[in-house]
This record gives sequence, structure tokens and C-alpha cells, in this order.
Amino acid sequence: MGCGVRLRHSAHLFVGRNCILEEHVEIAGLAGKGIRFDDNVAIGRGTLIKPTSYYGRNVGEGMIIGENSSIGPDGYVGCSGFISIGANVLIGPRVSMHGENHEFADRDNPIKAQGVRRDGISIGDDCWIGSDTVLLGGVHIGRGSVIGAGSVVTKSLPPDTVAIGVPARVIHHRQEFRTGKHRPRRWDATVSYGREQRGRDILRLLRQGAVKGAGHAAVGARGPSPGCGGTVPWRSRPASSHAVTTPPTAPLT
Repeated sequence: MGCGVRLRHSAHLFVGRNCILEEHVEIAGLAGKGIRFDDNVAIGRGTLIKPTSYYGRNVGEGMIIGENSSIGPDGYVGCSGFISIGANVLIGPRVSMHGENHEFADRDNPIKAQGVRRDGISIGDDCWIGSDTVLLGGVHIGRGSVIGAGSVVTKSLPPDTVAIGVPARVIHHRQEFRTGKHRPRRWDATVSYGREQRGRDILRLLRQGAVKGAGHAAVGARGPSPGCGGTVPWRSRPASSHAVTTPPTAPLT
């Protein structure tokens, strides 16, 4: 246990063997179903686990974390609605989980006075939740899923999927990585950048007057795309644009 750890209502806190609470972790244990950590659970520095709402007086439901799971630094777990985290789960830094949602349909009364809906959150075994992800009440993360950093999860996700975005959506299945069907986005970006760079090089030659006349033979089967520096098939351009008679006078950029 690190320095500055604060445990409130510790009689409702159940901790297994070899658990780690890093510096300045704060846990409010008062919950209807308690706070339970199985063996080898690690809670990162500055994480706050709070089962009771800031604005309400009712006691929250609590949470359970399976063995060998961890929550990264500066996390927030609002477990007014029950939160269940499976075994061998990796949760990155600054992830926040909100097991309840405020009611707001009545415009005649303050939102604060309309109460909350406790839908809870469930995370299956062997999941990886990227940093700065937000999990909202009522979602279930299927076993073996991966959620990209900065995502906002508003709906449940099936098992063995890769999801990312605001709101989070499935973009891959983990099986694609094993079969080689997935191609990293870096590869796609590199190819796109190469095409754009080639278009800029051709445009620079045109501005310098290095390519004159019809330009088709000199430039080849492709020419500069108007206004964006990319490339388009030469045959798709109007016939009047095939000839470059006077180089532009604008300065090079």
C-alpha cells in the first residue's frame, strides 16, 4: 500500500492476496454489495473509487474486480450502479467508469432533483481498455475485447472485437490479426502520403517551367490534381488541361 492511500468504511472492503494500492488511491467502501478485489489486483496512483453519487444520499451498489486485473493511474470508478470487472483485465490510465446516469426528461424540475438510473457496467475477462476511455452505464464489454484510447463506450460490445471512437464502434475482430487480414493504418497512411508527395513534386516542376508543351509525355500517365496536390488519372482530365503553355508565377511553397 502506497503513501497517502485513503480507505473509508473499510469494513465493506474485501481485498485478496498480493493486491497493490498505489499512492493517493481513495476508496469509499460504503456500498450495498461492497467493494471486492480478488487476488493480484493493482489499483494505480490517484485512482478514485466512489460507490455513492456526489449529489445523492442513497448508498451505491459497489463493484468487484477479478484476479490479475489492474486499473491504471488517475482512474475514476463511479460504482453507484454495480460494476463488474473480470479476470486478467488491463485498464489504462485515466479511464472513467460511470455506473449510473442522471434522469433529465422533465424540463420543469432541475436535473439534480430528478434522480438517477443505475444500469451498471460489466467487463468480461481478458479485456484491454485503452487510456482516457469513458464507459457509460448499461454497457457490457464482451470477453477478450480491446477498446482504443480516448473512446466513449455508450453501447455494449461483442466478444473478441476491437472498438474505437466517439461513440465507440467495432472496427475489427481479433481473429483478423491472427489470419493476417488486418493491415495497420500506418501502412495505408504511408501509401497515401507517397501519392500526395508525388503530386506535389510534379506541381513543383510545372511551376519551375521544367515541364512544358503538352506535358503528357513528360509527366506520364498521371498529372497533378487541381487544388489538392494529389494525383488523378490523366485521361480523366479535360483535354484543355493537357497543355501547359505558361508556368504559374506564384512563389513556391
